[in-house]
Amino acid sequence: MRKPWYFTALCLAALLVPLAPPAAAQRSTATIRGIVRDATQAILPGVTVTVTNQDTGLTRTTVTNASGVYSAPELPVGRYTVGAELSGFKTASRTGVVLRVADDFSLDFELEPGAVTEVVTVEASSTPVKVLG
Repeated sequence: MRKPWYFTALCLAALLVPLAPPAAAQRSTATIRGIVRDATQAILPGVTVTVTNQDTGLTRTTVTNASGVYSAPELPVGRYTVGAELSGFKTASRTGVVLRVADDFSLDFELEPGAVTEVVTVEASSTPVKVLG
């Protein structure tokens, strides 16, 4: 035979369970967002922003809105390269952007006037060393 308080407690618990907030640890992705401006600090709508995971090659492309704002949500954690490109401006790029779980990473760009073909690429190379002996 069950006591009356047991039934009351069970009903109360059943009513409260759906009110519990979801666990924050369930989010396993991150977001990169920012604003793109020119050298005079004017906002630039229509800029193509490309986000590439350096480890997996995953690429996401987005375009800045009328306020010059872009957002790349739901990105898996990892190291990223982020580039911003608009006709009439030099392409800007940042490498080594590290995203961790639930990051909301802010990355703004300032584009300089110039042709889109003007891209600075930095490559490291090693020179063979001959050991004498």
